Amino acid sequence: MSQVMSFQEMEQKYKGQWLLIAYTDLDEEMQVKQGKILAHSQDKEQIYQALESVKYIPVAIEFVGEFVEEMDYILLNDVVDRFYGALADDRILVKKSDELEEV
Repeated sequence: MSQVMSFQEMEQKYKGQWLLIAYTDLDEEMQVKQGKILAHSQDKEQIYQALESVKYIPVAIEFVGEFVEEMDYILLNDVVDRFYGALADDRILVKKSDELEEV
């Protein structure tokens, strides 16, 4: 495993890549402040493959680089699809408390 780095160091070293981070510190907004890089790639599928082998440690997936607005929707759909099954009619389901709400 790599050494502990600040998020700013990760941004400089891995610009334009997806990161799988074993975080060691979060800020008050739950954003990664520092951690160890478990995997990095320009292809997010490789990050998801690396995630499958991670157990019992807190991790975050971050993209460091220019983030276009459409990526928010694509990433959310991809995560929901992977962990909750296929989306009916491409709707996004958002979990609030103990119920799912369509948006």
